[in-house]
Amino acid sequence: MDKPETMRPVYQIVALLIFIAGLLLVYGALKLHYYTAIGPGPGFLPFWLSLIFTILAVLMFFQATFAKSPDKAPGDLFPDMGGVLRIATIVMALGSTALLIENVGFGPSMFLMNIFVLLVLTRRHFLLVLSIALIGGFGIEYMFVHWLNVPLPATNFRAFCPQFVCGG
Repeated sequence: MDKPETMRPVYQIVALLIFIAGLLLVYGALKLHYYTAIGPGPGFLPFWLSLIFTILAVLMFFQATFAKSPDKAPGDLFPDMGGVLRIATIVMALGSTALLIENVGFGPSMFLMNIFVLLVLTRRHFLLVLSIALIGGFGIEYMFVHWLNVPLPATNFRAFCPQFVCGG
């Protein structure tokens, strides 16, 4: 694939993809109740956020198309092998977290994901990584469940224990 001279076609393609995603989100938000007897319903915020998302995509497309001086394409438009491995690592961590979150709960899943991503992708002191992972896992879980009354998948430490030891 030839490298484009400017970033204009890349920006246009990305704007088109964002526009399509925004339309799908608007469609999904319209399936929810927009307004209830006591005020805005569950579809109110998703509708407006997705509509703003879609409008911004249109503006991005027009800016990319009609800008006077488009950005020059960088020499290294695509990531090198190290960048591809980092992207794959993050995707793998997110996928593993999505699979774990229902079985072991939000706190432990996010704790493990934070530990993994911070240890593999950064060079930080282990105590800093541990404190960020604790706050990002169990601290966020505590804040959402106890302060904001948002239900999250409950912590289940028995999922870490082998069945022959803990029983089933």
